[in-house]
Amino acid sequence: MIIWLMPTAAAVTCGLLTGVVRSFARRTGMLDRPNARSSHSVPVPRGGGVAIVLVALSIVAGAGACGWLSVGESMGWTAGGAMVAVVGFLDDLCGVPVKPRLLTHLIAAGTCIYVGGGLAPLPWFGASLNLGAGAWVVGTIALAWSINLFNFMDGIDGLAASEAAFVFAGAAALTGIRGPAADLPVLLALCGASLGFLVWNWAPARIFMGDSGSGFLGLCIGAAAVYTSANGSLTLWTWLVLYAAFTVDATVTLVTRLVQGERLSSAHRTHAYQRLARHFGSHARVTCSYAAVNAFWLLPIATWSAIRPESGAAAAMVAIGPLVVLAVWLGAGRPNDISQPL
Repeated sequence: MIIWLMPTAAAVTCGLLTGVVRSFARRTGMLDRPNARSSHSVPVPRGGGVAIVLVALSIVAGAGACGWLSVGESMGWTAGGAMVAVVGFLDDLCGVPVKPRLLTHLIAAGTCIYVGGGLAPLPWFGASLNLGAGAWVVGTIALAWSINLFNFMDGIDGLAASEAAFVFAGAAALTGIRGPAADLPVLLALCGASLGFLVWNWAPARIFMGDSGSGFLGLCIGAAAVYTSANGSLTLWTWLVLYAAFTVDATVTLVTRLVQGERLSSAHRTHAYQRLARHFGSHARVTCSYAAVNAFWLLPIATWSAIRPESGAAAAMVAIGPLVVLAVWLGAGRPNDISQPL
């Protein structure tokens, strides 16, 4: 019974902690000042994701102590998450060069994969796809990409927190299809913490998540995908479907900019969600649009993939294909102004 109280407890605790972090950020001048990538026009306190990190890692520690999580999983969540959160907080506070940040992300991702025993074989149209030793490399790169893409997608009010809440809530609900999952307490806690932060971050945002929170949540989504696929409660395909709104937007934008020969480290505002925010003139409308895609398109397909794991690859293709077309149509990664016709 106590497990199902966790989302509420996590939401309340995270909401209170976010208020404390906001006061600290205002006193110390830890503000997100508008730049070429920003979608806001006035300085806003940042670093609120620290509250999510503290709540989530506390739950992980408790779950590990109670035996709900294996030693490996508990170490992965804690060590990997702490590394990403610390380097993110330092970046929020005083700035950290790109290379040390990326190296930290790779080490954190590799740690999560290593202690989790690598990637489980993927169901593939009735067969099983086993990457062998290559799974370690693929898993580390994919997890590092999840850390960074979540950071890229945290650019307008409410979007990242609502996406995290959806992904973790969807995963928590779908794990029950195949029986109780060891990771359920952490999934519920992360969902609750995201909702508690969302109260402060909904448009107009009173505090931003910052790299400490966005990177941490990106790692948590990837780590949860690895661990639940290893224990058989969910496949990686189900996670890919749940996470598709963010992965497609970020990946199409990245690939488009690469093809155009642009420097990937340069600031920009060409993600599909950023273009839509300028087009609508409203962060809330864009966030609600992504939520609608999640609820009415991705969740039913994710449910199909959870009920029929052997159809997971097909489900992912069905879910992702139209989103790729939509992202390209919206001009993800293209430099032209959104005022031009979509």
